[in-house]
Amino acid sequence: MRGFIVLGQGFYSLNIPAVEEQKSLEHVGLLQIVSGEASVAKIEDELKNLVDDKWEWKVRKISDSEYVVVFPSKDILNAFSKSKGIELALHSISAKVFISKVDAETSSLLQTG
Repeated sequence: MRGFIVLGQGFYSLNIPAVEEQKSLEHVGLLQIVSGEASVAKIEDELKNLVDDKWEWKVRKISDSEYVVVFPSKDILNAFSKSKGIELALHSISAKVFISKVDAETSSLLQTG
């Protein structure tokens, strides 16, 4: 941002640091709970059981029925997002996975009205 003059005050200038390039979000999915009682711990357990127990699943609750999940690969995320839904057997949870552009650190989403 350049500067501007305020009458009688002189010239002002603001230095704004450059915005860092946003990291890639290609493996972030939105898990929408269809039925069952879910929590971050339950979803992590289910995904470790179903997909990869060595992957550090980053699951974050953003609403009563939605969770942001970082998947280990784009292929796994694509496979889940193309299915009608997934059954998480350990805790009897049904869910649907969507590919998301949301940052993995998101804590909530504003709903459009």
